[in-house]
Amino acid sequence: MAEVVHRDAGGELVSSHTVHNRLVDAGEAILIKGTFGTPLAADEMPSLLCISNVETGTILTEFSAIGLDPSFPFGGGMNTCVTAEIDTSIPSISAMNATFVGGTNMVANQTINSVIVCNIVASGSLGQSCSFAGQSFAGVGTPSITVDTNDTVGMEYTFDIRTHWKVWTWMTAECWMTLIRSTWQRLILRENTVLHKT
Repeated sequence: MAEVVHRDAGGELVSSHTVHNRLVDAGEAILIKGTFGTPLAADEMPSLLCISNVETGTILTEFSAIGLDPSFPFGGGMNTCVTAEIDTSIPSISAMNATFVGGTNMVANQTINSVIVCNIVASGSLGQSCSFAGQSFAGVGTPSITVDTNDTVGMEYTFDIRTHWKVWTWMTAECWMTLIRSTWQRLILRENTVLHKT
């Protein structure tokens, strides 16, 4: 999940949105390695938030970092990625915060359509885009946000492991209910068959 707050150059609120993310394949691989494999190195951990003009509907789970990079002239060679402040003080939750400025992190009057969570394993030009920096972890589609010079866009990306636990619990419950319904149907069918033979 991400919260996106757009303010004009004077600090007045322009818009505020809460949007949901899509974990991409590389992000799943990072999670699996960190949980069941070797500990993640510092540069493998998600640490950047990057903005892009890639549209919401085109964010797919199999996208690599380069597929999520902004197209010209969105970035104009500027740093579209910012090292996030990361808060893990609440159990099961990690919050990443970063602020982007029109004319500094993107060409003025361009439109943000997505936020990308990235690591820095590539060790290239870290701020220019996610693919220069490393691997994409998650993609977050946002409502279109057109940013003028010195406008600010504050991003907070929250990864809440409890959400995944709830999904797993719901899926487990659904499996049990399906099994119970199936067993009950078989018992009714068997009883009907016995009565018919009698």
